[in-house]
Amino acid sequence: MKILITGVKGFIATNLAEYYLRNSSADIIGVSTEPKTLVEARVINDLKTKSSGRFSFRHCNLVYATQLKTIFDSEMPDLIINAAASTNVPRSFSYPLEYYKDNLEGVVNILEWMRLSSPSTKMVHFSTEAVLSMKDHEIGKHERLTPINPFSASKAAAEQYIYAYNKCFDEKVQIVRPPVNYGPYQAHTKVIARTILSCLNKEKFRIFNEAKPAPRRWWVHVQDTCRAVDMIVKKGGEHEIYDIVTPDKMTVSEAVNRILELTGNQNLFDGYMEARLNDIESYSLDGSALNALGWKPAHSFDDGIRNTIEWYSKNAGWFCETVI
Repeated sequence: MKILITGVKGFIATNLAEYYLRNSSADIIGVSTEPKTLVEARVINDLKTKSSGRFSFRHCNLVYATQLKTIFDSEMPDLIINAAASTNVPRSFSYPLEYYKDNLEGVVNILEWMRLSSPSTKMVHFSTEAVLSMKDHEIGKHERLTPINPFSASKAAAEQYIYAYNKCFDEKVQIVRPPVNYGPYQAHTKVIARTILSCLNKEKFRIFNEAKPAPRRWWVHVQDTCRAVDMIVKKGGEHEIYDIVTPDKMTVSEAVNRILELTGNQNLFDGYMEARLNDIESYSLDGSALNALGWKPAHSFDDGIRNTIEWYSKNAGWFCETVI
């Protein structure tokens, strides 16, 4: 079996590649743009080292349909896991067209390749909880999508294209909507990684101020997300949407405070920065479809954070932004 994982330099995609190398005999093709930092290069080299020859990396920008077709035609994967995306919400306000191209055009190019070149290939597409966001009330997952920023709008548009291709061409595309992920390989700019690294380095730090009232979000260890994807592939309906919901629901401030308590570093928190533009005030996910497959998280928040702290303590030297 061949599994092609897009966005393989990214946090979740890297963990997915590592998960399938450990838990299957599949050959893994990692697809992404060329590494631009030492961190990205180390991630690719780490996967190659662990793979016993089963991992290969292909340079591809999904926005370029001809380039995508050349690589996908040469690999002919049985399964595509599309985790490639531009995800920095504040940046999407400055570069909305970039998010449209990365998060919508790339998806449509994959759908077209599947339609024209490989109708038997299956895909799991990573969406986001942010497509179900409302300022005043929550909605159910089968009601209309309600993006409120350029990032979530691009992801909602991709979901609509997938729905249409599934209906019109009977493509076999499943959608997974994870909540906030944390764990190994996460970029040091993300709140959990930044908090842990600040604690390890004994450095003061600040976080974005939250909307009022602060949204309580679900948190999931990335390995539990990988297990969810594997279960969706093996047991899920061909055209179903699966939201990932855990018992761990808290605000960002509560999550940060819990890390400070677990590490005994409450003195390092240095206050709040200005709130993000048009930040989401409520999230509405429904985990019943995934739970019906038999999935439940293996990590509590505290256990997952301890696991993540241990990983960062061994790999803190990775996290520099040196350009190569």
